[in-house]
Amino acid sequence: MSWFDGLKLVDILIGLLITGFGGGYALLVWLHGRMQAAAQAATASLGAAQARTAERLDAIECDLKAQAAEAKAGREAVSRLDNRVTSVERAVAVLPSKDDFHALALTLARIDERLKSYGASVERIQEWLTEQGR
Repeated sequence: MSWFDGLKLVDILIGLLITGFGGGYALLVWLHGRMQAAAQAATASLGAAQARTAERLDAIECDLKAQAAEAKAGREAVSRLDNRVTSVERAVAVLPSKDDFHALALTLARIDERLKSYGASVERIQEWLTEQGR
């Protein structure tokens, strides 16, 4: 083998190496482009999903504010109702009970009996006075 054949062999090896590295680089560039396109497609759908999520969150926030206002109004209504119930309970506490009415009925019966006895005494006194006045 001559030195010229050795140069040819080196030339072929360098050509193969350059071709291999060039093909590998081209393959990497092509794969990078595909991955970049896939990443952009994925992020585009994420961006749209994020926009929809932001809109939904805004709607939920508005609903929560409305519910908080309703809850505050409800608490105020419950507070007013509690005050009214308390005042009614105080008013009911001073009303006579069934036992009070029963005691009153017994007292009236005793008074009625006493009045009957006083009435009988008054009748006897009237009779006595009419007899004395004759």
